[in-house]
Amino acid sequence: VLEADSVEHDVEVADGLMIVNAEHEPNGRHNVLLDGKTWNGPRPWLTGPSGPAGPRGSLARQLLRASYEAQGTPAALVSATISLGAVVDSNPLYEHETSAPMGVGPSLAAALTVRPWVDTRNLLWAEGAAQRVHYFAAGSVVGTDPADGSFTDLRAGVFYARRLPLGDEELQLSLGYRFGITLLDGDPPLTDENHVFSESHGGVLALAHRRAGVSNQLRLTVSRNVFAVVARSAVSSELWLEQGRALTPSLRLLAWLTGRHDAAEAARYDALSFSGGVGASWLAPWRLVFGLRVGYRLTDFYASSVAYSSTPNATTAREPQARRDHNADVMAEVGRPLFWQLRGRFVYRYLRTVSSVTSFDYGRHLLTLDVAWSG
Repeated sequence: VLEADSVEHDVEVADGLMIVNAEHEPNGRHNVLLDGKTWNGPRPWLTGPSGPAGPRGSLARQLLRASYEAQGTPAALVSATISLGAVVDSNPLYEHETSAPMGVGPSLAAALTVRPWVDTRNLLWAEGAAQRVHYFAAGSVVGTDPADGSFTDLRAGVFYARRLPLGDEELQLSLGYRFGITLLDGDPPLTDENHVFSESHGGVLALAHRRAGVSNQLRLTVSRNVFAVVARSAVSSELWLEQGRALTPSLRLLAWLTGRHDAAEAARYDALSFSGGVGASWLAPWRLVFGLRVGYRLTDFYASSVAYSSTPNATTAREPQARRDHNADVMAEVGRPLFWQLRGRFVYRYLRTVSSVTSFDYGRHLLTLDVAWSG
């Protein structure tokens, strides 16, 4: 069941009643011994018709999926998540702080993943997700209505991964396609006539390396992002380097570095950006899970030497200058499993942008409280 390049692997089921052996022969064939019954053949596809059959075939497939889960790779044929919560957003439209309205409202999200092909070397899966957040004004509305920032977010993708065992280590090469669309309740020019704010299509290519307690990933994404404000539409390329490290069974650290280039329809939106960050998760007593993430991004709109206004609502423009943004992103959360596969979570997030063009300065506080079901 557990194919690898070493001679033999044993897996004992938690209840101690069953032992599974998998032998890898030099000719590329495999012997799988499960409760005294042996299957022999080429690399077993344990989710398809060529996989083990009979009364124990289903159990063999379950054990293979369990081995993936133990490594942190979801492998169930179908998995779904539904969450319901409430959001407090100090600046749902990313407006300058002097005019930012506050919004509060409900949040509903759902995700579905289907994995039709999972075997010892290959993973094929498709996923889709949707989220709806509706804002109501917290107090009297002055200027922009927070309800205009209410959004519906739709995401979908298809991915394939090939696992390459290397003794005690493993390489995984994956590629995929992603689609996304965001709709806002606001009217043009914020959105188009169909309330579409942005739409994206893109591909991703990733190489991951795993060994005991450490995982590294190099990821390249190329996407076409179309905005209602056509000048912002761009072809974006991003290179992402990430490392995760388990310091203890309950404490895990994460660090990342990225570089991105946006080639926009209008030259003033051409941009080169670099970012980095660190994060940590801790499984505490009483099954509490704490998470913390801190990130920073520098974005240089290198072709943006135009006469931006020096202050919001200014009647005259200052001398032409290039726009450069510094973005900080801090997120902290705490969650806990509840009952009936439910999980509660509280998240606080702070976003801050300081720009060389002051009209692009903004801050944003987000508070989210939700309950999610997974199955």
